[in-house]
Amino acid sequence: FFFGVSEPMSYYRGDSGLENDKTNMLAKMPFMNDDQRASMALFMTFFHWGIHGWVPYTLVALTLGVVCYRLGRPMTLRSAFYPIIGDYVNGLAGDL
Repeated sequence: FFFGVSEPMSYYRGDSGLENDKTNMLAKMPFMNDDQRASMALFMTFFHWGIHGWVPYTLVALTLGVVCYRLGRPMTLRSAFYPIIGDYVNGLAGDL
């Protein structure tokens, strides 16, 4: 819950509290008013925590689901590679 509020506020404020810290690129953009700054801060937060963060989890879940349902393999990460390397997932290649 903390980062859900602190990240947009840090984008909105434009600094990290340190004196010579120039890491916030949003602070360099010219804004006309506070509404534009607030909407851009929320946009940056949604971009940071949006679809880009969930794609890897979704791909792994879909791959494991298809392999488990269609091929009857156990729900382990090595089973996700079964369509690619075949029965080698049960040996050393699956342990890596």
